[in-house]
Amino acid sequence: MKIFTLLIAGVALLSMSACKNKSAADKIKANENRSAQQTTAEEPAGEYPEISFEEALFDFGSIKEGAVVEHTFGFTNTGTQPLKITQAKPSCGCTAPDWTHKEIAPGEKGTVTVKFDSRGRPGHQNKSVRLISNTKNGNETVSFTAYVEE
Repeated sequence: MKIFTLLIAGVALLSMSACKNKSAADKIKANENRSAQQTTAEEPAGEYPEISFEEALFDFGSIKEGAVVEHTFGFTNTGTQPLKITQAKPSCGCTAPDWTHKEIAPGEKGTVTVKFDSRGRPGHQNKSVRLISNTKNGNETVSFTAYVEE
């Protein structure tokens, strides 16, 4: 008789915990739905700024070691919302980026200028700068190459 009572108690306990798990799953789903609604309210789906570069890759060719070279990448906001670039992250310390810091309206142009210090960097170089922005991807990249002669 004790085994039967323990069996019944165990089944009851499992049933109650299954109900609690379902309740937690329902709460998670409700939170996800609220998050999706808030995102939709903040920014309409499909309406983003978009960066279209005149060129996303530049080749400096051969340069002498120690030279500091610079190139400006031009771009246009071809999206439907104002574009904001909040950061520019170079792939190494030998590259210094500067960019248009103001908000760029749809149809307007901006620039990203990169300076490369070739001191101590002989040979073929591939460098990039990642732009953190409010585009759909959240970031875009410009790159350059150079052959540094010793």
